[in-house]
Amino acid sequence: MSENQESNSVSDVNIVTKEYLIPDEEKSNDDYKDYTVKIFRSVPSTCALVCRNKYSGVVTKLGPGFHLVAPWKEAKLIYVGAKTLDYPKEVYTTRDNVEVTIDLAIRVRVSYPIMFETKSQNPLQEVGILAKKLMRTYVSTLNADALRGKNISLNDIDKNGEFKKLEKSVSGVNVDTVYVKSIELPDNMLKSFSDIADASNREKVATIEARTNKLKAETEASNTRILVEQLKNAGLSSDQIVNLIINSRFAAKDGAQVIANLNGDSNLSSAQIVANAINGNGPVRVKK
Repeated sequence: MSENQESNSVSDVNIVTKEYLIPDEEKSNDDYKDYTVKIFRSVPSTCALVCRNKYSGVVTKLGPGFHLVAPWKEAKLIYVGAKTLDYPKEVYTTRDNVEVTIDLAIRVRVSYPIMFETKSQNPLQEVGILAKKLMRTYVSTLNADALRGKNISLNDIDKNGEFKKLEKSVSGVNVDTVYVKSIELPDNMLKSFSDIADASNREKVATIEARTNKLKAETEASNTRILVEQLKNAGLSSDQIVNLIINSRFAAKDGAQVIANLNGDSNLSSAQIVANAINGNGPVRVKK
């Protein structure tokens, strides 16, 4: 919700009135509440002035600016800026008969001031009732688990343009945004989702560990193959190589270190290093 967008909390959708649209700083201004007779009228940019002929009943509209209004006309200011109506949380039933609590709000704007003022006794109430009805219908088409973390939009609940039909026929109110501030699932479902998430996490950890172990084994096997090749090149017989590895002087995992020694900065050649190891003169002794 933008910072400059006004908002009102609605205690009950069935009692919301036109006065909910009056800006907070104008609550005491009678020009918003009822028709009054004033010749000089200053209309703010966020308002329209609806004028009614006291004798013929004809209603006309004037836009923002300064106006002279005939004394046989009475007029009323209608706020046409955006206003968000926050409705109380309400329980809805999903397709799989789970009761979920949804915190709903809608952003409205008076688009047809004359219709807003003359067609319906309480247009905001009608808009609110329709919003609840559309949400109820939409939720009833989904299973509860489909609502977890779902971002519900105006297009989701009003695919057939019901708000627009109401706007142009009765209410004169445009609904451009539906806000679902929260969706509360039953505690038992939350626990179930938590258990599923835990099981999924455990499975992911096991998969990662298995991949890591496989990679380590492949690396060790590769190092051992390299070690064997290096020892062959150094002149060791197959029996000596087997003896070197099996007699636990070098485990397979130590292959990388042995290769490093054989290819290190020592002045000795690989053959000399291995020969010293075999003859017992190096850090490693190998049974002949």
